[in-house]
Amino acid sequence: MQNYKADMHIHSCYSFDSTMPIKDIVDKAEKHDLTHVALVDHVEFSNQPVKEVITRIKTRNQEIDDLKNYSNIKIIKGVEISEPHLFQEEVKYLEEIEDLDYILGSIHHILGMPIKKMKNQKNAYDLYLTSMLKMVEQANIDTLAHLDYLKRHIHSGEFNKAMLEEILKIIIERGITLEINTSGYRRCREYFPSNEIIEMYKNLGGKNIVMGSDAHQVSEIYDNILEIEEAIKPYNLTKGIVTKRRFRNF
Repeated sequence: MQNYKADMHIHSCYSFDSTMPIKDIVDKAEKHDLTHVALVDHVEFSNQPVKEVITRIKTRNQEIDDLKNYSNIKIIKGVEISEPHLFQEEVKYLEEIEDLDYILGSIHHILGMPIKKMKNQKNAYDLYLTSMLKMVEQANIDTLAHLDYLKRHIHSGEFNKAMLEEILKIIIERGITLEINTSGYRRCREYFPSNEIIEMYKNLGGKNIVMGSDAHQVSEIYDNILEIEEAIKPYNLTKGIVTKRRFRNF
């Protein structure tokens, strides 16, 4: 069986928390014999003016276009938008102005506060899932990123099963792809989402997944994807990529 030859979650130097030049990403992807990489640079409208976001993504996309003849690897123009349901007009404007192949939706803030600062919040897990539920109900996204990412920062708590099921039912109904994010294995020895959630997704009728390393440095590109591809084989999910805002088998 052909291995998964893509990494659908990479942050370049156009993200605030990465310094990777796009050429370095492509060079590393070639070493792994990949065919596709998705650059999903951070968009956080809560912290950045819309014009600044547009300028940054436009500049990045122009660099991607300039690299078309540099490699045969397809670079997917993506963004990872934090809390996109809270900034629907801004997201719509970004889509209209800029050429985007792929939009990831994620939750990095709760009640305007970075989740890593909510360690003493007793109901952080419920607040997190409540925000995520609103996101998958309202936002125009292609993929739900690192569903149980909260466990990276807050170790004391438990996800409400009924809320998880509701989130998964909605993404299945809306055709939003589930991401399996391998960075969890680097950060807390369990990828995002957990096996339990993946099994729940499968049992509810979910099929489509993408996989990504959430790389912020070159050494993390394609990290653990082959190992996790093997681990999830029993679930018989459909692996794919998203490009031109559509999921396709891969």
